[in-house]
Amino acid sequence: MDFKPGQRVRIPHRTDLQAHVRIEVATFMDNGWQLFVEKAPGSYAKVDLTAEEAAACEVLTEDGAGDSRAVLAGLWTGWMRAAGAGARSAVLASSPLRPYAHQMNAVYGAMLPQPRLRFLLADEPGTGKTIMAGLYLREMQRLGFIHSALIVVPAHLVTKWQGDFERFFGGGLRAITAQTLREHGLESGHDLWVVSLDLLSVNPAVQDAVHPDRMGWDAVVFDEAHRLTPTAVSYYQAAQMLALNVPRALMMTATPHRGKEWLFRALLHLVDPDVFPPGGEQQGTVPKRQTWTSAFLAPDEGGPCRLRRRDQTVQGPARREPPSAADTGRGGVLCRSA
Repeated sequence: MDFKPGQRVRIPHRTDLQAHVRIEVATFMDNGWQLFVEKAPGSYAKVDLTAEEAAACEVLTEDGAGDSRAVLAGLWTGWMRAAGAGARSAVLASSPLRPYAHQMNAVYGAMLPQPRLRFLLADEPGTGKTIMAGLYLREMQRLGFIHSALIVVPAHLVTKWQGDFERFFGGGLRAITAQTLREHGLESGHDLWVVSLDLLSVNPAVQDAVHPDRMGWDAVVFDEAHRLTPTAVSYYQAAQMLALNVPRALMMTATPHRGKEWLFRALLHLVDPDVFPPGGEQQGTVPKRQTWTSAFLAPDEGGPCRLRRRDQTVQGPARREPPSAADTGRGGVLCRSA
């Protein structure tokens, strides 16, 4: 066995070295070889080999005799491993979606770092909250934190959510209807469902079918969450049944506060009942020291449980005209399509 500088060699009896190391200096001795190898960038090791140990070493050669299929498989495996290591590229690699910076910041900067998310996403209209919710759910599924999730939306938005998931996230969002229950569809093991808030609030059979104790949801998303107030009793009770019994809850609304502090407190209670205890039952019963409206809704401010950005911030002060069809995509979702 001959050794030359520049060769890559595997030395079986040196378990402290990587699989293959680069030879920097090779000197033939009377009883074997003395090598200096690079074990890490800028770090070198001296290796003394007897004739028997030298014969057991494996030198990589570029003889062109490798199996091309194995080489391609190895390259593909390496690429997939590198893509999976970066959360931002994993879901987007196979999607036509090209999110805006504020959408990336919300999902990857504020939401994904919280394994047990309780969050109010209160960006203004047109900022693409549906896209942010979809990105969050898909990434959490990929990371293994979410195995089943439920999205609760007003009746007229069910098909829009399904369309957006079909276009940007590979589909797979199924609607819960009365027929779904008759056919025992929820027992199929499917992982992602959307249900109409109107149906959920008035149909006891649907409420029983989607109860977290029965389905074990890992996350629940509420769109148009400003509808969830104690003045809309059936809506709020349905939201309590879900939001207070799941580990992760995402509330989305462009109008989280509509002038009444106690209603706003009721919404925050759904976001995180431990941090935001129930407020008074009517306006004026909440002590002044407990009114957090101005601090919570400060524009362009974020925190562990909320995020609110204004239209001027995410689109730029100069862009005041309505987004074009190329920007909005289906249903007015603010995003870019490749």
